[in-house]
Amino acid sequence: ENKFEISKCGAVAPLISLITSEDSIVACHACECLANLAEMIDIQEIIARGDAVIPCMAAMRSRHIDVQREGARIVANLSASSDKFAVDAIINANGHHLLASFLVYQDEDFQRVGAIGIGNMCTHDHHRVTLMKAGVLEPLSSLARSTKTELDIRRVAMLAIANLAACFSNHDDFIK
Repeated sequence: ENKFEISKCGAVAPLISLITSEDSIVACHACECLANLAEMIDIQEIIARGDAVIPCMAAMRSRHIDVQREGARIVANLSASSDKFAVDAIINANGHHLLASFLVYQDEDFQRVGAIGIGNMCTHDHHRVTLMKAGVLEPLSSLARSTKTELDIRRVAMLAIANLAACFSNHDDFIK
């Protein structure tokens, strides 16, 4: 209920502007707040259409780990949007490449957010070939096979692989 009130009062735009703050604490808190808001399906479109994707890409490239992770969490949550605009904006900004790079981090929090984001994108039929061409299969497979990776991350990776396999155009890549 609070999340809807926050979005209705016009706080999304100022939060988006704070994502790229020079103050890492401010940027991190803005990212955390937007990531939490983006958990709500009805708010995902507001955030995506509020031009949050490009600042999120900047946050994911921040020199501050907490800002990187929370920026990625916004993108991962927006990737679950049923609104085609949100996922298209992420793909067009190469957000899928950034999320895929998080799959190979040693830090499990980064692996988790990368797997969730890529996994969410894999539910969108029209982006499965793009994701496969971006090379997500190998790192997803590595996560799914690793006995050292947390079970929830492995499950998300396996679900993403299953969604990639649902696209006939990707079958040759699976065979290779």
